[in-house]
Amino acid sequence: MMAAAAAKEKGADVILIEKEKTINLMRVGIASVGSNAQKRAGTQINKRDLVESLAAFAQHNCDERLLNTWVDNSAESVNWLEDHILKPNGAHFRSEPDAMVTSKAYQGFPTENDPAIDDQSFVSYGDWFVKYQEETGVDMRYQTSLVKLIKEGDTVTGAIVKDLAKDEFYQIDASKGVIIATGGYSANKKLLENGIL
Repeated sequence: MMAAAAAKEKGADVILIEKEKTINLMRVGIASVGSNAQKRAGTQINKRDLVESLAAFAQHNCDERLLNTWVDNSAESVNWLEDHILKPNGAHFRSEPDAMVTSKAYQGFPTENDPAIDDQSFVSYGDWFVKYQEETGVDMRYQTSLVKLIKEGDTVTGAIVKDLAKDEFYQIDASKGVIIATGGYSANKKLLENGIL
């Protein structure tokens, strides 16, 4: 949803495909470093300590440039979500002070931002985000699954998708690019074998 909104803001024609019938799950707590909610609460996080802790957790078998990119830019996304989706609907983010450390082996950081109206409970914002996408012209296609990415050389130029309701395949050509934004992608061996990486 964030990737689609960002691409639309940059002037792209955006098609968002979703294999489910609805966008039925949005993260409640979202992590960041230096969000407006964290600034309002006085929450301060040492970015270098956080990157070192995350890298150590992965036994330094990771690209720390990615971790640094996240700590340096994560607040921008959380602030955008608060300004464009939560505030117009009477909600905001509150900074969660409890890092919830469950083992002495880990160091906790208070990175969580929780959507709320009354600062005591959580509020769901999925429907608000869907409405925003529709109002800004994002073409949201439900019950549509990615089958295969189309490549020309090393460049991804489109996708073969399946309309699950109609049991039909079709091609989407993408002149500006394709964004893969899914939590299950790395576990999908068939998709990985279809020539993405």
